[in-house]
Amino acid sequence: MALNDTAYIIFETRKPAFGPDAYGWWTSAAADNGLRLEVLFADELAPFTGDTGARLLCRGKALDFPKFVIMRAYAPQLSLLFESMGIPVYNDSASMQLCRDKLATALVLGTANIPVVPTYKPLPGTPFG
Repeated sequence: MALNDTAYIIFETRKPAFGPDAYGWWTSAAADNGLRLEVLFADELAPFTGDTGARLLCRGKALDFPKFVIMRAYAPQLSLLFESMGIPVYNDSASMQLCRDKLATALVLGTANIPVVPTYKPLPGTPFG
């Protein structure tokens, strides 16, 4: 696995309405703090594994793996690729899955003594299910 000195921030998709440099403030803020940050889009990435190990393609071009990833897209399998290689992912696959389930999120927060709005999930076959 080839690691580089760059971090990746990954968004769901490119948004043309935001203009050509809509994500530039991320790279500027990173540079101000001594980091090189590359903006990528999940819908342009293709992770794969094979005889030569895991690889990541962006529009057909192989990328080196980053120091860490800031995941701004809901892409659990993409996160798992980085996680399986020991690359830190902020907003990892487990947090993505948890946040998609309101009851599970409330249970985790409540267990940590963080106040939550009363939440329930009707069970099938009950009057509310």
